[in-house]
Amino acid sequence: MAKRSRRPAHHESHLAMVARSVRIISMGLSAVLAVIVLGCDHQQQAKPPCLLCDRIEERSSDHAQHQPLIVHQDELTECNRGRWSGAHPINVAIVFQDTEAVRSLIRAGVPVDKVYDSGELPICEAVELWGRVEPHGMESGIKDIVSILIESGADVDRRDGLQFYAPLHYAVECGHFASVKLLIEHGASLDLDYPNGTTILGRAESLGNSQVIELIRRHSTADDTRSESSEADSPVGNLSNEQNSRIAPIATN
Repeated sequence: MAKRSRRPAHHESHLAMVARSVRIISMGLSAVLAVIVLGCDHQQQAKPPCLLCDRIEERSSDHAQHQPLIVHQDELTECNRGRWSGAHPINVAIVFQDTEAVRSLIRAGVPVDKVYDSGELPICEAVELWGRVEPHGMESGIKDIVSILIESGADVDRRDGLQFYAPLHYAVECGHFASVKLLIEHGASLDLDYPNGTTILGRAESLGNSQVIELIRRHSTADDTRSESSEADSPVGNLSNEQNSRIAPIATN
């Protein structure tokens, strides 16, 4: 009778060790996956969907943007934490160019000068969107939203948290004459350099929009003239002029 061949005992123990290692790794991966899933569930519970943002989005599909948005204070308190993306209802209203929603949110006490979790500053977001959509002939209420934000006290020189740009930087980047003009008329400073040190005029010149360049040059010259005039009218300026008038004859002798 033929004898059955037997595998060495050490070979069987090696296979058993491999199988046990595979089971351990599998259990470990399952545990990690469970932690990830539980973590996601916890995040979902901690940050529920923003119902007010959802309602603003629904208004755009229902063509109800001409109606005021009813804002409940408890909704607003919840929404101040922002959506998962970090957006706030006023950011959503700007994206959907919902003029009435922006008005309603501001009346409800939403701050217009706050940099939200997304890094967005409402007026910067609105100015950039205006510059992007209008040149393409897209009908929108974004121009009105920019005006509403300014009238509601938005700081035209405040920088956002995305690129550390002020509204005028976005207007210049878009080469958008109307928004550049509106911001300058409302006191936007032409001395706010870009984060890399480039001046507003220098950036406009590099982008090559002749209308924007001429507008900025004209107002820069006007600002310099006003500055020189106010300096000459000041007591220090008058004293300097008197000293110059006394020194001049001596220099000619």
